[in-house]
Amino acid sequence: NTFEFAQIQVEKLASIIGKVKKSMKLMKNLAYMEVLDSGASGAVNFVLGLSGKDVGVAYKERVDHGIYAVSIRGSKSCKLHLGRIVNPLATSLGGSGGGHDKACGAVIPKPKIKQFLKEFNSKLA
Repeated sequence: NTFEFAQIQVEKLASIIGKVKKSMKLMKNLAYMEVLDSGASGAVNFVLGLSGKDVGVAYKERVDHGIYAVSIRGSKSCKLHLGRIVNPLATSLGGSGGGHDKACGAVIPKPKIKQFLKEFNSKLA
């Protein structure tokens, strides 16, 4: 069943790529998208790779908690420590976050997600 399994995986990847191309939005310093049907941590690498930006962001609503789970990735050419930028920003908005230089995450209250994206974008300049 190896061939069938591989074929299923390729179809899943093609579907994710199509959704990212359709839903991804670009800002000056980052690309982002809301993920509706899978995990944000899987989609964020496609956002980064397909956008041409140095930073990719994907977020998914956690309806039962009133928050967004946010995944962030930086390209090899990204010179900033993303975890150190995300931590104080997320905290200032009533959430939490942090992580590594090129891979980090955050929890952002639902009403603050657009503000998070806008402020994060400005801090990447």
